[in-house]
Amino acid sequence: MLVSDSFSGVLLASGRERFYAATLWTRSLGIAAVLVASFAASDRLVWILWGRLVVNACVAALVLFGARARPAFREFGPLAREATRYVLPAAVGSGVVALHRRADVFLLAAFGHTAAIGGYALCYSVAEAFWLLTDSLEASLFVRLARRERGPASDLAREAFRRYRTVGLAAAAIVVVGGEALLIVMFGTRFPEAPKVFPWVLAGVVAWGITRPFESYLFSRRRTDAVLGSQIAGLLINVSLCALLIPRFGAIGAGVASAGSYTLEGLIVAGLFRRLSSPDRKTA
Repeated sequence: MLVSDSFSGVLLASGRERFYAATLWTRSLGIAAVLVASFAASDRLVWILWGRLVVNACVAALVLFGARARPAFREFGPLAREATRYVLPAAVGSGVVALHRRADVFLLAAFGHTAAIGGYALCYSVAEAFWLLTDSLEASLFVRLARRERGPASDLAREAFRRYRTVGLAAAAIVVVGGEALLIVMFGTRFPEAPKVFPWVLAGVVAWGITRPFESYLFSRRRTDAVLGSQIAGLLINVSLCALLIPRFGAIGAGVASAGSYTLEGLIVAGLFRRLSSPDRKTA
């Protein structure tokens, strides 16, 4: 998945957005087929793991073929030095984001609420579908921002945020009803607390997702340090809120902590965008 996502930038940079969209559909439909077929498998977990591996490998091969990727070893040294200055903070930030997404699960276990982890993880798996949408859009948006200079780039990021906000709030209104109904019908007996936790988890997912254009703008201006700072702040806020809320409220406390930390992280990155994009508007 990482290989295909990395080389997808080549497809977008060359304007081959339909081919890129085809790879996303191939991945989504392939994994959906694996999940459906798993009901007939004797070992469902092994089937899903191997199925996902095969689907992602096929998609990676398709992307590499479409991008016409060829090794160029002579250019690797200069490219690696230049890329490290930009990529290293972004890679560290990806690790911080991964910890942010899972810290509340670890802390549920640490504070003795292990039994609530199953329902909480289920809520996240439903809510995180929204991130598939925003992550897919971000790849295309980043390329467009990187191609624009100063003021036009910040204006595009603002317009993207307004659209993300509209779509995000509309999706949240629909998904919160449908998601709760799904959790009640299919998992209400095993995880009775999940429908109460789900709205909080969804709120955090949407709050973080709709501010992604601001991160993309900062990345396009090579301000990976600013993005990394906001990501670290979000993680620390999440851990602090979890430590305060989980001992008393359990999984619901973790959901509230998630919503609060993602919302505050979104406000931080929006503030950074506003401050760092101001010179662009004056210069444009």
